[in-house]
Amino acid sequence: MKSFARLAMATVILSSVGMVGCVAQSEVDQFRELYRKSEAQQIELQSRLDEANARILALQAEPKVDLEAKAALEAALAEKAQLLAALDEAKERIRDMASSSNQLPVVLSNKLESLAASNPGLMSYDSKSGMVRLASDMTFALGKTEVSSAASASLAQLAVVLNSGEAMAYEVRVVGHTDNVPMKNPVNKDKYGDNWGLSAGRAIAVKSVLQKAGVSPSRMSIAGYGEYRPIAANNVTGSQANRRVEIFLVAMPAPVAAAPVVKATPVVAPKAAAPTPVVAPAPVKKETAPVFYK
Repeated sequence: MKSFARLAMATVILSSVGMVGCVAQSEVDQFRELYRKSEAQQIELQSRLDEANARILALQAEPKVDLEAKAALEAALAEKAQLLAALDEAKERIRDMASSSNQLPVVLSNKLESLAASNPGLMSYDSKSGMVRLASDMTFALGKTEVSSAASASLAQLAVVLNSGEAMAYEVRVVGHTDNVPMKNPVNKDKYGDNWGLSAGRAIAVKSVLQKAGVSPSRMSIAGYGEYRPIAANNVTGSQANRRVEIFLVAMPAPVAAAPVVKATPVVAPKAAAPTPVVAPAPVKKETAPVFYK
């Protein structure tokens, strides 16, 4: 089928795009176009699968199955198996692309790397994942969510980069993390509940600083993982590495147009005998009663 050929071609093209380290803007644009096409193909495959299921149900519901209907049913079942395999392949490819979509253009990556280098101890940058990491010990007081003045100034510089032309096509995801030391301060426990609440509160605080510095809220999202996504082993006093806020730049896929709906092939069921018309009895005339209103 043509859809399978297009899917295979997209896979071949994708393998030719460099996916390691920083990439040129043209390659980012090509990657996003492939992502968009793969999503559209997934929608088309799902639509065709729904049609195949409808044909199968109609054929199975026929009171008498002749040889022609049996052959049509077997063909529909075979098509369903092919569509399921192609749909699984398309979904897997989209998942792979989504996990590999964080390589940033060279110019943007260089700006973030330079910014991190000018803020040692507070900020670091991972070019492979397109992520800026803030050390919580340098950003917040112990058990608090208020961003320090020094960290606010650095985040204002980050906002300038995030609003540059190279970065406008990227979503800004702010994710908070903590170590595994339980929260004991009654005031903090009442305010945040636990480390999960603290991590979410810190992500919101960083988001708010970026928003005040000019980053559009429509481009931002927040999350908090508490102590459950460590990057280093915790000891009795936790781990400074695990106390962090991460800011990811993730390509925003272009809107996907709805795939054209292909009308299913109608299944002609055997004609049933015409029902005998039922004649309703003539209405009985009643005297009109007077109508009273309140």
